[in-house]
This record gives sequence, structure tokens and C-alpha cells, in this order.
Amino acid sequence: MSDTAKSDTAATLKSAVQEILKAIDQEREREIITRRFGLFERRETLEQIGELLSITRERVRQLEKAILIRLKIAADEGKIPAVHEIERLIVRDLSENGRVGRVQDVATRMVGNMPTIETKARIAFVGELSPKLVVINENDNYYQGVGIAENGDEKKIRGSVDEIVKTIKKHGEPVDIETLHGMLNYESPSQVRALASLSKGLASLKDVWGLVKWPTVNPKNIRDKIYVILADNGKPMHFSEIAKFIKDRTSSAKRHYSGYS
Repeated sequence: MSDTAKSDTAATLKSAVQEILKAIDQEREREIITRRFGLFERRETLEQIGELLSITRERVRQLEKAILIRLKIAADEGKIPAVHEIERLIVRDLSENGRVGRVQDVATRMVGNMPTIETKARIAFVGELSPKLVVINENDNYYQGVGIAENGDEKKIRGSVDEIVKTIKKHGEPVDIETLHGMLNYESPSQVRALASLSKGLASLKDVWGLVKWPTVNPKNIRDKIYVILADNGKPMHFSEIAKFIKDRTSSAKRHYSGYS
């Protein structure tokens, strides 16, 4: 996708969310959804919204649930075309990239290397409303993700992620994606990669996957980084060359994860 097309997608996503919000009649309810999902500003907690609107935390939760149910029904009945417009874009991306993925990665592919927090929030919001999509909520073990619903609900997707983590743990050392795919029962390496990317317990380096605590796939200190660089290069290197490798990799990582929350 060209840079122009990605810019257009970001604008389309924003305008689509604005159209979806118009389907909510009451201003207070629009405020709740906008703030809870962080659609135009930072995401807020139930307590923060309750304090702003002078209602209890529990009342905010009840209203949020009721509003989402109404929006889902309306979307399923075809009354909110904007949902299906963005749904098609997300489904197309996921179909080409393992059928599931981190919202961060989906947003990057759709709008470019530095998706804003709001862009990611909008993708997750549409995912919540679309009957063809399922959202994987973030917690201590999983990154926020989105998947094609016909391939399983959130529980099934998390189970698949857990299976991959257990397989790598049992293997006992980093493993490339092709070999990992051969150890599992999934349709393609891209699907294994997409599922693995949802786990906060895994990391990868050059498509070699391992536990996040393993320095060969997730080098944290300077010693780890030097070891990985020398192992990759396969020959002695001058310190200036090593320093340049570290700088280049750090810059690349910052570009990829900029804006992530």
C-alpha cells in the first residue's frame, strides 16, 4: 500500500468512527464511548469518566455495555455502513497476515509506521462492533489484538497463543518460524507468527522466536546486544561496527513501536 493510500486509510478510519458515533443519540453516551476507547484523546478509566459525568463507576460500566450492544445490533442489521467499510479493510489485512494480529501491527500495515494511539483505538473499536471480527483484550499476558471471528473467539485465540508459548518452552531454545510451524498444527507460518505476536511472553529477532527472557531473541543490555551481533556476523568486528549495528537496530525498533500503548 502506498503512503498516499495509507494516509487516506487513516482519514477514512477517523471519519468512519465519527459516523458511528452519530448513531448514538445522547451526548453523554457518546462521551462515554469516546473516552472509554480513547477515540480522539487518551483512553480514560471508568472512575475518571464517572467523576466527569457525576455518576458512579458501575453506572459508567452499565451504560458502556448497553451502548455497545445497541451499536452491535445496529451494525449487524446494516444500519451503520461505516462499520462495514472499516471492517472490510481490517478483514482484508488479516486475511493476508495470518487471520489475527496485534492491533499495533494491523494499524502499522494500514496507516504506516507510526500509527497514533487514536488510530489503534479506532481499529479496536470497530473490531468490537463488527460481527466478522473479534477483539483480544490486553492484559498481563496478551497484547491487544484483533482477529477474524470465523476462526475463533477470544478464548480460542488465547488458547492458541498459549499453545505456541508452551511449545517454545518445551523446545528449550529459540526456533525459527518455519520450524515452529512444523511443530504445530496451523495452516501457515504467517498464522503462527501472528498468534505468537500476541503473547507478551514471547519475543522474536529476525523471525526467530523465543521466550522474552531469552537474550538471544530479546537482547536488553549491551552484553546481550554485542553477543547477538557477533553471532549473526560470524566473524570478529571492530567496536565502531558493533556500535553502528546497535544504533541502527535501536532506531528501527523505535520507529516500529512509536505510539504504542
